[in-house]
Amino acid sequence: MNIKQTNLYNLLRRIRRLWRIRPYFPSHFTLLIKDLYLIRNGVKNIRNIVNNNAEHLKAVFEWLCLAQDINHDGGVAGLYRLDTGWTASYPETTGYIIPTFFNYYRYTGNDKYKDRAIAMSDWVVSIQMNNGAFQGELIDVLPKPEVFNTGQVLGGLIRAYEETKNNKYIDSAIRAGDWLVNIQNDDGAWRQYTYGDLPRTYHSRIAWFLLELYKYTKDNKYLQSSLRQLNWSLSHQQDNGFFDNCAFDDVSPPFIHTISYAVEGFLESGIILNQSKYINAARRVANVLLNIFEENGFLAGHYNNGWTSNAQYTCLTGNAQISFVWLRFYEITKEIRYLNAAIKMNNHLKSLQDLNNNNKGIKGGIKGSHPIWGNYMSYRYTNWAAKFFADTLMLEDKIKQNL
Repeated sequence: MNIKQTNLYNLLRRIRRLWRIRPYFPSHFTLLIKDLYLIRNGVKNIRNIVNNNAEHLKAVFEWLCLAQDINHDGGVAGLYRLDTGWTASYPETTGYIIPTFFNYYRYTGNDKYKDRAIAMSDWVVSIQMNNGAFQGELIDVLPKPEVFNTGQVLGGLIRAYEETKNNKYIDSAIRAGDWLVNIQNDDGAWRQYTYGDLPRTYHSRIAWFLLELYKYTKDNKYLQSSLRQLNWSLSHQQDNGFFDNCAFDDVSPPFIHTISYAVEGFLESGIILNQSKYINAARRVANVLLNIFEENGFLAGHYNNGWTSNAQYTCLTGNAQISFVWLRFYEITKEIRYLNAAIKMNNHLKSLQDLNNNNKGIKGGIKGSHPIWGNYMSYRYTNWAAKFFADTLMLEDKIKQNL
């Protein structure tokens, strides 16, 4: 194939991909033009009008409620895709959306959000595998047990038990926790039933929820499993704070999303254990990203082990997660830098939430990337981006009320 043929082939491939995302839908066309305008005028300098947090929260929960209702099973649809529309429900993310709905119930005082959280909890209990695990991927694929997904549903089940005191949730959580402990390697890593069959440092987020389970059961095996995992992951942190083995594979640099997963796991585990070494491991990363954001007003979608990046997009999911982490560090340290950065990041996220689009799959939701064709979840709105966005706005409001 000569150069002209190669160029023609690449052009036709791009046209085909563009056509698959249905730009002839007015709502999709408007979105694409808006993102093109914003990226041409500098992704780092977004100046859209934003409203107060309550209005943005209302919009994102309307999107999440629609995502729960779309499949009539109690779970939450994983994605709205520009090419194919709504997907099936996603067990993993439904699991960790449960606490977000309980929190919004307390934020609003509206019982319907509590009822929805309970419906999600009942759904994940109903689909638990016989061995105690939860499946990876969407519910419409062949069920295969997955370590990380099981750990995230575990957190939702524990919160459901906290709120309802219904033993079926803690019993389900114990079954999940037992499965995780039984298949863990002696060094603390999980190498079986993992994404790509790889041990990952973002599994610290599983350790966090095993500690939550230990709080209720006082069963030492959950504590020891969590400590083994945290220490294994800590042994893979570089001097500059970067976590090795934190991407979805061993070739690509990690997204801010998975980096934030690791940070969240260490921070929350360290708080539960009152162990500064784990909190400090999280803080080293949080501070690196804080410095980058303060200097550039922007976080790239992924970073290599030297904290540099050639990414021309930002990962909105990870941005919401690290904003939440900064707010948590503000609660711990009262250092105003964390609060200022989080408020700026949240305003950035709010400016990218479309409150006026006629398409209910877009209106109120949060894209995987900005621009929407960025490398993370291209041309998709994800329920987990919406979840983390809601979490950080609610925490920001809580802190402001305390101030």
